Amino acid sequence: MATLDSAAADLLAVSPARSRTANRLAWFYLVLALPLVVLFATIMAPVQVADEFNHAMRADQISRGTLLERIGGVIDGGVAAFGHIFDGLYFHPENKVTVEMATRAGDIGFDLPDSEQNFQNTAQYGPLLYVPDAIGIAIGKAAGWKVAHTLLLARILNGVASALIAFAALLILRHGRA
Repeated sequence: MATLDSAAADLLAVSPARSRTANRLAWFYLVLALPLVVLFATIMAPVQVADEFNHAMRADQISRGTLLERIGGVIDGGVAAFGHIFDGLYFHPENKVTVEMATRAGDIGFDLPDSEQNFQNTAQYGPLLYVPDAIGIAIGKAAGWKVAHTLLLARILNGVASALIAFAALLILRHGRA
């Protein structure tokens, strides 16, 4: 048994030089990832990422304090109206966002009546990884922003959180380091 323990310790041991290199690579990843997150979050057309509208509805729901649901529920009417502008684009790559669609979407605020929505593919997910999006939505509502800018902030915060999780994983990674 002692030989297995020492073999495992040898496998997990990382020399200081290798550790510094790996840490530099993790920092390089983070410095590269953060501006790319902002760039891609900004240039990607609204709700064009897989299930993004459903994830936005789930984040709005969590920002309102509803942590557990099975099929959907009550969300802000502005979020619902914003997402439904783009309904004709799903699974139709030949259809593109038009100036008229973007203008209508940009005018929507959080002043519409609440809306009951079915988003069962994301409603069942736990709330933890939606916290960055929910914070972005809460900030946008508190600041009086339109839905488009609020969901852009939520998108950016989600990407930043994901990059930070990957960065932390790279920092603590022991096996497989170069």
